[in-house]
Amino acid sequence: MNSTANSKVAANGPLPFVQSLLGRIFLYGAIPSLLVMLVVLAYVSSTMLARQRAQVEEQILLRAEEVAAEVERGNTRATMTVRVMAFAQASGEFGRRVESAEYARRVLEEFEAIHHRHHQVEQDRG
Repeated sequence: MNSTANSKVAANGPLPFVQSLLGRIFLYGAIPSLLVMLVVLAYVSSTMLARQRAQVEEQILLRAEEVAAEVERGNTRATMTVRVMAFAQASGEFGRRVESAEYARRVLEEFEAIHHRHHQVEQDRG
């Protein structure tokens, strides 16, 4: 019976690849396994990317909040310094141009939070 099977194969030619044992192993084993692995890889990659993006966004938000708090502290210090200078002017510096300008210059040099000053002097009435 083995010789008749061989004669049928010889008469019809070789089997198509899909009907051979190797072809069926690829068709029903290797290709589906490869597809499952690719789907799992795509899912894991997209999940990790989403998590990393969320972490980076959170870090950026925290850094932005820290910077905003630092700017707010600097603004508060500068505003307080200017208010103290205004109280000093109101307490006897009016009309004393040279002393007022020197006082403003020293304050500007001393406090790094202040980057600019505007000094307005009224003319003496007299």
